[in-house]
Amino acid sequence: MLSFKSLTIPKIQLYLRDRGIVANGYKQKDLASLAEAVEKLNIPYDPNFLADDVDSTIQDRLRRAGCSFSDPFTIGGYDEDFSGIPDFSLYDIFNYLLLQRSDYDKRKLKAYKSAEDYRLFYDGHVQELKVNYLKVNSSVCVFIGKVRPTQRAKTLTGKMTYQCWFVVDKTLGDVKAAYCECPGGADGACRHVAACLYELEAFERRSLLLMVLASGRNERGNTMSQ
Repeated sequence: MLSFKSLTIPKIQLYLRDRGIVANGYKQKDLASLAEAVEKLNIPYDPNFLADDVDSTIQDRLRRAGCSFSDPFTIGGYDEDFSGIPDFSLYDIFNYLLLQRSDYDKRKLKAYKSAEDYRLFYDGHVQELKVNYLKVNSSVCVFIGKVRPTQRAKTLTGKMTYQCWFVVDKTLGDVKAAYCECPGGADGACRHVAACLYELEAFERRSLLLMVLASGRNERGNTMSQ
């Protein structure tokens, strides 16, 4: 059996990720215990064959989300006009992250503003967010975003930002699929995707506030004119 107690956190996370387990936010001691338990179960390397077929997995994810294209980065029609986006709230973000990330639980959600993904949004690392409403009869819309990395001037590939996309249901606001080009973004639940989701929620919240303020001004104007 491997000795995980002497390994660094990134190495243990890589071991777990190669066996289909995402484990972020754990202390080294807890990660080592988890890795030891996984090894006892004899879970095979890359059980979902993601290392050999990432593109196929992403395309299947898009197909299940109701998309007919294979790469959201290559289609045209993106716009910064968010006037037609569906209702989108923190509930939609939390619901998605709880399903996609093993390190998210009720306790962490209560303190979500201290999490790294929220700090990325709050500190202005989301450089761009655009939407593509697709066809009128499409049940989903697609967003693309660009996010600056946290601890370095450029990404590992030498670019200024990581690019990501996510698909949202036009009626319910559910996040149906996501992807980021960062090293840990193939599962669609990295901090860059989450930061873009918080950016979208903030726009929706600001829009609702402006509507309330405008409604209040109109009511006061009508009262004064009577």
